[in-house]
Amino acid sequence: MRLVSLLLLGVLALGAGACSTMEVNSEFPPEADFSGFETYAWRVRDEDRGRRRIAPVAVRQLVTSVDRELAAKGYRKVETDPDFLVDFVVASRDRVGETVVITDERIGYPSGRSEVYVERAGALILMIGEPGSDRVLWRGWATDVVDPDIEKIVKKVEEAATKILALFPPEN
Repeated sequence: MRLVSLLLLGVLALGAGACSTMEVNSEFPPEADFSGFETYAWRVRDEDRGRRRIAPVAVRQLVTSVDRELAAKGYRKVETDPDFLVDFVVASRDRVGETVVITDERIGYPSGRSEVYVERAGALILMIGEPGSDRVLWRGWATDVVDPDIEKIVKKVEEAATKILALFPPEN
């Protein structure tokens, strides 16, 4: 769990520099072999149910988007004995910033005003795991500014899932 917390902080830090463009990346151990993968299932752990800070409609969109993208790549969703498991984590934090607006540029008499803003930086992390263990074989993430409007969040989740899974499986 500590590793996931550190990763979340790192991903959020990466997203801190992004203004409104989605940043997407992935990582995996070099020895990971994805060639035998044909089937998958969603990892559902009871302890995660109350900790996911994402609207149920956004979760449904995420699952739908991931299922669609994996099916397009030839993977089949199964209930038992999958080749790999899919899981996700979301995180967000508020960022406070300041913009200075110069209102008068006469020499010797600069004046202006400061505008403070708050924006929410969010991260979606998709993980491909090994069945029967907690080992993560592949991890992809997207970071972006999150709009409070639920319809925009749902669209952003769909975009993030599509962009993240464009990196899976990795080309070794």
